[in-house]
Order: sequence, then structure tokens, then C-alpha cells
Amino acid sequence: MFEGRLFRILAALAGLWFVFLCRVLLLQTTGAEEARREVEDRRTVSALLPPTRGTLRDADGKVLARDDLGFELLADPRGLGAATFECLSCARRFVTFESDPGPGADEAPPAPAAPPAACTCASSAGFRRVESDAAERLAALLGEEPAALAARLDALRLRGWTVARARAREKGERWRKLTLQDWTTRRRSVAREVPREVALRVSLDPEGFRGFAVEARALRRLDPDMDPNTRVLLGTTGPADARDTARLLGEGLTRQEILAVSVGRSGVERAFDGALRGEFGRESAYRDLHGSVLSRETRDPVVDGEDLRLTVSDALNGAARGILGGSRGALVAMDPRTGAILAAAGNDGPEGGGVFPPAAGYLPGSVFKVLTAAVALEGDLAPGAGEVECRGARSRPLPCSHDHGRPGMREAISGSCNAYFGETALRIGVRPLEDWARLLRIDRPPGLRLPGEGGGTDWTQALYRNEWERTDLANLGIGQGPVNLSPLQVAALYAAVANGGRPVTPHLVAGRGPAPGEPVFSPATLWTVRAGLEDTVLRGTGSGKGLEEFRFAGKTGTAQVKKGPPGERRLHAWFAGYAPAEDPRIVVVAVLLDQQESGGDAAGPLVAEFLRAWRRAGEGR
Repeated sequence: MFEGRLFRILAALAGLWFVFLCRVLLLQTTGAEEARREVEDRRTVSALLPPTRGTLRDADGKVLARDDLGFELLADPRGLGAATFECLSCARRFVTFESDPGPGADEAPPAPAAPPAACTCASSAGFRRVESDAAERLAALLGEEPAALAARLDALRLRGWTVARARAREKGERWRKLTLQDWTTRRRSVAREVPREVALRVSLDPEGFRGFAVEARALRRLDPDMDPNTRVLLGTTGPADARDTARLLGEGLTRQEILAVSVGRSGVERAFDGALRGEFGRESAYRDLHGSVLSRETRDPVVDGEDLRLTVSDALNGAARGILGGSRGALVAMDPRTGAILAAAGNDGPEGGGVFPPAAGYLPGSVFKVLTAAVALEGDLAPGAGEVECRGARSRPLPCSHDHGRPGMREAISGSCNAYFGETALRIGVRPLEDWARLLRIDRPPGLRLPGEGGGTDWTQALYRNEWERTDLANLGIGQGPVNLSPLQVAALYAAVANGGRPVTPHLVAGRGPAPGEPVFSPATLWTVRAGLEDTVLRGTGSGKGLEEFRFAGKTGTAQVKKGPPGERRLHAWFAGYAPAEDPRIVVVAVLLDQQESGGDAAGPLVAEFLRAWRRAGEGR
């Protein structure tokens, strides 16, 4: 009996030994490869290689924005030390107890209480952080007060500290351990850019600056002498927000790449973000058991962002801003052959701020009559000479500022006859005007991603549930109806007249704008309209403004925003046209808002002054 029990015990031990040997053999044969791969994975590190964002230059080759090496100062929550609380009230305002003998587990925590009168906590925040003097030394390097830097660190809400020890002296009770609420181990930026000397000191003395680190990053450098209007056209960049993240994920970027990239927020930086951003590369580094890098291998090369050249001249923008002075308005110049914007300056008046006027839509007034004239001529609907009688203020369907008699189209353009164009609009109707605006690409904003960008000609029945009233339709024909156009859109309209009837789209980047369309106006239409615009400057509402020397052809506009006696009325004063009339190379549009004078008197001299600046700069580089 004893021998049988001993035999069973030995057999069980032999079975266990056999299972153990089989397990070892299995690990040696099947687990070795997995273990080897795990070790290899730990010794192989993959890193992103960020691209350099493309450089932006103006039409003259001046560098406006470029990426440059900079240094960002980061704070690591795991290395910033412990926190000491002198009272339980202060502790409960900022931390949660790991083991809190206060309220029960199912009870809500008490509301934050004000520190007791006897509280000796050092900071107004209610707690004192016990850490090394790294922050104090860093504040000295940065030229800041230590208290100011400490406040910035508090404001960052650096999360993830494990408070090694906290004391609460309320009622003599001692708490062993507290942890901050809202926790994570992500490093946070303390300063987006620090001097190279500071970066070197922090990097070379990690123990002395425990809790802080420096990372080399590409920072966007802007020309400090750039005109403010050029800066608006250029746009801004910044970290990706939630909307940017969704868009970039849709473009195939990973979340790690999105965290490492700056995206365009407005202007050219936003409109051409993909081209400027480039593509990330990837590098693998193989380390030894001590962490030293043995070799590197580039798996995907970096594709830097594309350099772009703007069509705008920063010098011309500065000249345009100086010409506007303290007036609220805008001045735009365009190449009529391509739609390239040569200058786009805006000013919101002496106080500044607000929307950027060249991109915003305004009531166009009589500069809109060019569209009415061309549509009528193309449809053979223009009243002939003698068909419309203008009797000044007694005219129908609209009153006029002068008695023009019985003008034809050419005379009506040069004299800006409201009676003639009011009757013309009644003959045309709403839909043809809207269709031609769409054909000429001025029915909507050009999509330049500029602040306040607007303007359009959406004259749908949503605006008027019933049929249009005669007065409303007549007013539409003279630019006083439900239509807003930006100076950029007006420039595109006049460019089509100047270049032989080819629609253009305003654009800011050389070689990146939509191609001009096919001619949409007949030669007869163009001859009549252009003759009327030349007469406007020679003997019409735009004469005597100094534009004759440039062979300028244009149209004045005075949009009535608010009627009333002088001093109370509000007018938008426009002047739009091109030069030289026989071979146009530039379109200029000026608008001054909330004026008391007409477009010819207020805006005409500004156009002449800008053309002089353009001529001094080389007449269309």
C-alpha cells in the first residue's frame, strides 16, 4: 500500500516535471521569436520628421513669412515636485484626496471653502508648491519676476502631479497623500520662443532645471516692416483646433502629426495650407541596451512646403495705405489680364480695427451701371438716344442729380444718368442681371479667406416674396438695390471690360489663380461701354481729378446709405476704372465710406495719387 502511494506521488512529480520541460521547450521554440521581436521593438524608436513650411514672398521678391529654427520652453508635470497645504480648506480647493475620510463615497464633495483667517498658505491660490529653485533660476534667465513665472505655471494647470506629501492642519488632522484633479502627463508650453542662450542653459543642465525642457521647433517669422494690410492678406498660423483636426484627419494626417504642425488660419496661409505645409517624414533609430543610438534610417523622406510668391507688392500696399490716410475705406489694384491683385489696402478710420474693407461688401452705387449697360447692350434692350427723357429731380422712373436731356448709352454712362439706367433695368429684369453677374464671377466672394469677406448679387425671390416693384428694380439698375459688392468684385467687373470681355477671378498667389474665361461681351458692347468710361474722365462726372494724364477710363459712384441734408447723409464714394485706356494694364478701385462728397470728388483724387505711386514703382512690374 505504501509502495503504491509512493508510486503515484513519483508519477505525479514526473508528470509535472514533464509539463515543465515541455513549457520550456515551447518557449524556446515558439516564444523566442516573439521575445526577440519585443526586444527589437523596444530598441527601435520611430520619430516624425516635421517639414519646413513654405516661404512667402511678395511680388517684388521680399520675404514676408518663413520658417526659422526656434526654441520652445516646456514644463513637465512629473518633474515639478510636491505640493504642501497648510490647511484642509486650501487643499480641497485644488486637489482630491486619494483616501478622504470626509464625505462618504456616494456623497458629493464639499464646496470649495475660503481659507480660514489663520491660514498661512504662501500663495493667493491657496497652496504652496514645494519644488527646487529651478523656476527661480529660470525666471532670472528669462528676465521675469519669480512670482510672475510661478503664476504662469499655475495658470497652465500642469496636471499629473502626484503630491508626495501634503499636510493639512485643520483640526490637527494629517493627510498622507493627495493628487491633483484634472490629471495628465502631457508637457505644456511655458514660452513659445526663448533665446538660444536660455535654450542652451536649460538643455545642458537638466538637473539644475528639473521639470523643464526645451524643444527645437520651426517658428513662423514675419517681416517686422511688413505693411499691416499685407499682413492681413498673408494670414495667420497656429495650432490645430477641433475643426482643423477634423479636416486634417480627413486629409490623412495622424493625430501625432496634427499635434506637431501649425495650420493656416486665414488669408493665403489658410487658402494654400496644404501646399505650404508639406509632408512629414519618418526616421527609425536603433539603440543598444543602454539607450545609445547605434544607427538611423530614414523610412519616408521629408517633403518641405512649397514656396509661394504673392501677386501683391508690399510697397504698393504701403503707398495705398498712406493715400487713404485716416479715411475709412479701401483701395484695390488688379491686373485686368489675369485677375492678380496688385494691392489691397483698407482702413477702418483713425481708430482702426474691425473688418478688412477690400474683402467686405458695400452698396456699389453707380459703378454698378457698367454691368447694367453691358447686359442691356448684349440683349439689345438698351434705350436708344431720345427714348428716355431726363429732367433732373423730376425724372422717372428715378430722379437724377442733373438734367441730361435725352441721352444715349454713351452719354448716360459719362453723365451717370439715373433716369436712363432705371429705365434700362426695367427693360432687362432681375434674372438677366443675376445670370450675367454669375457669368462674370462676381455673384459671390472670391474665396480668399480674408476677414469680413463678403459681397454678392443673390437677387432671389427670397428677398421679395412677390414680384419686384418697379422702383426696386430701377434702383437695382443703379446699384442702390439689394446688392453688395466688395472692391475686389468691382475690380473684377471692370477688368472684364478692360481685357476684352474675359471674366477673371481675384487671386493673391502668382500662377495659382483660375484662368480667365472666354470673352462674354461682343466687340460692339465693349466699344460703347469703354467709350462711355473714357468720356467720364474727359468730360463727365470724373473729369478734373488729375486722371487724364494716365489715359484713365472709369466710372464714379455715389451710393446713398442714408439720405438727409448735408452733414447728416451718409454716402459711399466710389471711383473704378483702368489705365491706359487703349491697352489696360491696371484696374484701380477706391471707395470711401460714410462721406459727404460724391465719388468723383472724394475718391477720384485718391485714384490719381495711387497711379502716380504705381508709375514710380515701375508701371506694372
